[in-house]
Amino acid sequence: GSEMCIRDRVSVQKALELCLDEGCRIVSLSFGWPGMHDVWHDAVRNLIESGCLVFAGCGNSFGDEYDHISPANYPIPGLIAVGAHDEARNVWSQSGGGEVQWDDSSSFGHIRVVKPELSAPGVDIVSAAPGARFRRESGTSMATPHVAAVAACVWSEAPDQSATEVLKTLWSLLRDAGDVGGDIRFGDGILGKPN
Repeated sequence: GSEMCIRDRVSVQKALELCLDEGCRIVSLSFGWPGMHDVWHDAVRNLIESGCLVFAGCGNSFGDEYDHISPANYPIPGLIAVGAHDEARNVWSQSGGGEVQWDDSSSFGHIRVVKPELSAPGVDIVSAAPGARFRRESGTSMATPHVAAVAACVWSEAPDQSATEVLKTLWSLLRDAGDVGGDIRFGDGILGKPN
């Protein structure tokens, strides 16, 4: 549904605060709240200001009432919204994205951003299931951990580099897809080797 209960919002807030307290360098968020909700603005900004990279799935409702979700639609540098594509590198039809317009009443003020920033494999991904089993899942929640893992590998190669340097390397691994340049389906591109 479009509403997230207060208990869930508080749980997410506490989890983000715990990530900050633990000194996390990379946080992968495979959840969201449809629409324009800035409730986690301070927690996400605090993580990023601490030197952490935050990756968030753009949601799975493109073409519905909400084309993207919060917090992926936050206009905070260092928060990377992730879309999903399939094995053939076609955008997944439900992968979230769009032109996000925040207004003066938000924590961000009047600002427009385009989401996602990039896309990753997110269709028919083998995932863990209850009972020591596996199942195939699709969505930006599957794509987001792929990007976070690549960022972790980049960071592990040179642990003293900054989050900005990690992002620069991550962007060097992108291949343009969809419309030339950034767009609301693939962002700036997909992770992969150049053609």
